[in-house]
Amino acid sequence: MEGTNISYLKLVTALAAGVDYHPPNPPAHCWRVAVLAYRTAELLGSRYLREVFLAGLLADCATSHLPRHILDMMESKPALFDQRADLDLFMHPILAYEALHNLPRLRKAAKLVIQHHETPSGKGYPEGLSTEDLPVETDCLRAADQFDILMHEGNYESSPQAMEGLYPFVGEEIDPEAYEAMGEALRRNHLFSRLTIAEELEAEVQAILDALCEREKPAGETEIKGLLEVFSDLIDNRNPLYSCGRSRKTADFAVKIATHMKLSPATVWDVHQAALLQNLGEVPCRKTLLAKPGKFSREERRSVCMHPQISARFIEKVPGMEKVARIVLHHHENYDGSGYPDKLQGADIPLSSRILRIADGFVAITSESPYQSRQSLKQAFRELRRSQRKAFDPALVQALIQLLENGS
Repeated sequence: MEGTNISYLKLVTALAAGVDYHPPNPPAHCWRVAVLAYRTAELLGSRYLREVFLAGLLADCATSHLPRHILDMMESKPALFDQRADLDLFMHPILAYEALHNLPRLRKAAKLVIQHHETPSGKGYPEGLSTEDLPVETDCLRAADQFDILMHEGNYESSPQAMEGLYPFVGEEIDPEAYEAMGEALRRNHLFSRLTIAEELEAEVQAILDALCEREKPAGETEIKGLLEVFSDLIDNRNPLYSCGRSRKTADFAVKIATHMKLSPATVWDVHQAALLQNLGEVPCRKTLLAKPGKFSREERRSVCMHPQISARFIEKVPGMEKVARIVLHHHENYDGSGYPDKLQGADIPLSSRILRIADGFVAITSESPYQSRQSLKQAFRELRRSQRKAFDPALVQALIQLLENGS
């Protein structure tokens, strides 16, 4: 595969924020942890600042299946003993490590991720490691994560006040040296206020990216594809009973249709990426809503129907991914104009979005869900034909049926 103009680091930064999105709470727990851990490690002279930043972004990436955001889960179980006893909380560093460690650019960060709930006393999890087993980078990550959990629990208005609230954890749960360095980092350049104001947090993230990306090697399509597949799996795990692997299946069909329609290789690649990321904005809906068998309330439906815009908003933060974001934005438009978010009709819907619409629709029809039983291929053909000119482009219905009849 060819190289791309996509920054691997910027892509991770945007997608991590998407998986972490948690309205109405302030955005980006992962960004705050990444920034604070980075600045703390910087003061302690770490040579692995890139890995610390990535680990901060990705520490809680495998939590989309939880019924509530990780911050709310931690707030309800502040004691390490209770966290260890909760299987979801105990497993989330392990699941994140398993998702990330096979990606060469994330291998070192993954080792920090699995340790981010280990403590100096050895009472943390998952392995019960203690001070002599933990690198300074893990100490920084642990301190930053605990700081943000504390900020979520309490109404702290200043750095000294927040550090005083964290002090009881020092020694047993927080490394003293990391605590002191973090306090110094928070005092410098008004970092405390920059962490709590969305626009300033984004500027701080961008400043770190500018520094790290100077030394970043360009990523190839193979690397980008591997990263997007990992994130698609993390996204699909929001409802593992019904959604597991769905985005990869959709991507396979979308690529086949786009290739059959003789789109350019660059466009086929954009369709592939869009299919893997189409449901990024569904993570905030949580599995309790997505698995609901009955009708949605008006507010619940509004929440679900916002996901193309939310997905596109995070994807378009990555320079070079603007076309992918546009495909995702319109992948729930219907051919007759009854879709969302913009009620586009017919040829006004980008062809790539129409392709993604039918690929996603076919996978939905042939998959088990709370709303329907899995349908046979014959039943699926009948449904596709019934829905042409309504949901689906008739030319794409014909193309997909032809591909399936030919065994593709």
